Order: sequence, then C-alpha cells, then structure tokens
Amino acid sequence: MKAINFGIGALAVLLGTAGSAQAGLLGVTQTFPDVSLSSAYLIYDSNGIDANTGLLRVVANATTLNEGAAAGNSTLTQSYLGPGDTAPDVVLDFRIANGTGSLVAGTFVGGTVGIGYGTSPASVSKFSWQGALTGFGFQADGKAFDATWTMGADQYLSMPATLSQFTNGSFVGGLGGIKISNSVAFTTQSFANDWVFGTSAATSTLINGYLSGLTTPKKVNSTVLVDAFVAQPVPVAPVPEPETILLMAIGLAAIVPFARRREASSDAAT
Repeated sequence: MKAINFGIGALAVLLGTAGSAQAGLLGVTQTFPDVSLSSAYLIYDSNGIDANTGLLRVVANATTLNEGAAAGNSTLTQSYLGPGDTAPDVVLDFRIANGTGSLVAGTFVGGTVGIGYGTSPASVSKFSWQGALTGFGFQADGKAFDATWTMGADQYLSMPATLSQFTNGSFVGGLGGIKISNSVAFTTQSFANDWVFGTSAATSTLINGYLSGLTTPKKVNSTVLVDAFVAQPVPVAPVPEPETILLMAIGLAAIVPFARRREASSDAAT
C-alpha cells in the first residue's frame, strides 16, 4: 500500500474567508489528490434559488480521481453517461446573491460539492466525494473561478490496487479547493441574466434537462476545465480526560516527597 505525501502546505487551499467573496480569485493552491471533470459546463440561473439568489451549476460527463505524482500518479475515471442515462451529473452548485446584477456585486451564499458514483456496473471501481462549499471567487471577465470547501463524506468502491490507499472516510473534515477555467470571456453576461458555457453549449442536447428553468440563456461554446482537490485532515492530539489528569496529579504528589528524601540522604552522605 502506498502512502500519499500531502504536506502541511496543502492546507493553503483555505485562503478565502468563508461567507462572502467579491470579484477576485481567492487564490487557492492546487494540491492532490484531485478530481478533474470531463466535458464540463457552467450553467447559471439568475433566480435559480429565489428572486435574490442565483444558482451556478457545474455539470460533467465524467470525473477522474488522480492521486498525484508524489504517490505514483495513478488515476481512475468514472462516467456519468451510459445505457439509460444520457445526462451529465451536477458536480458543483454555487448559490450566489444576484445583487444589482453586476459581476462585482455577486456575493457567495453557499453550495455543495457532489461528486457522485459513476453509472458503471457495481463491479467496476468508482468513488464519491461530498462536501460543503465555504468560499467563492472569480475574475470579472469570467475566465476563472475558484472556491474552498470541506469534505463531508468520501467513499470508494472496488478500488484497484494502485489506489488502495483511498478508504471510506479517510478525508472527512479535510479542507479542499476548486479551480475552474473558462476559455471564453464574458461579454454581456452578469449575475442578473442566465447563461451557459461549455463544450458545444450552443447545440448540445445533453444539458437540455438543466435549461428548462432558464430565461433565454446566452449559450457560449468554450472549454471549461475544473479541478477539485482536498487535503488529508491534520490529526488533533487527544485532550486528557479529567480522571486521567487527576491520576497524574496524584502520582506526581506521591513522587515529590520520595525525591526529596533521596536528595536529603545524598547530601548527608557527602
């Protein structure tokens, strides 16, 4: 079984302040293990939650788990498309206050990470990462977004020997980061209107099921790259129980007189 070298520096992903984020990236640092999305789309519904809150969803056809070069660089890809399933999965959702509608006024409200099992048969290896988003940042031109999150649950099924270090719950509580790049800049897009960016966004029928609530969305063909990563939680030293502290104090109290007698005996001998 191989060990993963995460390093304390992996915790640098949590550079943004949980709660709100104005225009500007948080500056998260890429770490491993990492999950990358294939054929990703950015789908924004300006009133997807309510009149004041929009919903930015990131959907993908597949996800790939990568342990990183330090651990051997083994990967595992799972697909969300297959017989009877022709729609990509929602992997991320960001709740954003639409405010005045300008990009600089958008404020992060909340959201989730939902990297689910692939649709492959149960005998095939697959994985799941679930968590809560804690921060969100973006460039005003819409060509880059980033976020912070916390792992709530991670599960792995029939993992290959090369990825046997991934076991259920091993990253629960770990701090994570997300980086999103979008190859085409915004033009008239804002948090006040609806839009879609991604591979063949203007013509793809794969995402039709996610467009029903949108109002005349602007569809832009672009390449969207997404990486979600997490650091292993730092172990916390256990706090001694009150009973343990009391027993230690009693033991020390018993040792002190004995030590004093030995010291007095030694002085008398000299």
